[in-house]
Amino acid sequence: MFFNLFNRCGCDCDCREDDGERCECEACECRPERPPMPCPPPCKVGPTGPTGAPGPIGPRGCPGERGATGATGPIGPRGFPGAMGAQGATGATGPQGVQGLQGMQGERGATGATGPQGIQGIQGVTGATGAVGAVGATGATGATGATGATGPQGIQGIQGVTGAT
Repeated sequence: MFFNLFNRCGCDCDCREDDGERCECEACECRPERPPMPCPPPCKVGPTGPTGAPGPIGPRGCPGERGATGATGPIGPRGFPGAMGAQGATGATGPQGVQGLQGMQGERGATGATGPQGIQGIQGVTGATGAVGAVGATGATGATGATGATGPQGIQGIQGVTGAT
């Protein structure tokens, strides 16, 4: 890791060995005031020197990636049931629903059998014949009336056309 003091983005720059020419800030948004400095050439390892004095604390690093979710723990023992609450008030009665359609009229049943004819009643007694009354006298013949006047003769009609010979 190489910390670039001229690149003021607040994160460590990682020298990538694949290109070897520039430093990039990983997972931070850097807005450098100047172009980034080129990466130093890879170092040759020599003997370890004495530990130097601690340097100043550097800028705060970028947050790391979120770790994997851990396994779910075992389910705890079941708790005791709570006390039952008071029963709520009865709600208002809803409106009456729409009346359903009337069903179809059923088929007409079969006509029942005709009952037997009743017995004819007894004929009543014929009543007594009444007495014949006396024949009345013949009346007188009336006088012959006068002959009426002869009416006027009607108008003679038009003579018809003579037919062709």
